[in-house]
Amino acid sequence: VRLAERVIRDDLSVRETERVASDDKQQAKSGQSTPPRRRQKPNHIRAFEENLKRALSTKVVLTEGAKPGTGRLSIDFYSLEQFETIYYRLMTPVKDHIS
Repeated sequence: VRLAERVIRDDLSVRETERVASDDKQQAKSGQSTPPRRRQKPNHIRAFEENLKRALSTKVVLTEGAKPGTGRLSIDFYSLEQFETIYYRLMTPVKDHIS
């Protein structure tokens, strides 16, 4: 049950899920009862997520990739209407506010 909750919460890929399941199995065999600590997101990543969340009015998850400068951006929507709103917000050019 904890693995399923983690897969949903962290939006794990199939390969990531397999790795976590294997790690959990190894811990069970070795008698370790505490799972490894999750790495905290850097402050700038959390700030980007929060800014996007406010701008788009929905859940946003930004995950850093293994290579510097890479990652994944996940934007949740819960209806077709919300999807269209997010789409138009992303596609509408922002005018420069600097005079």
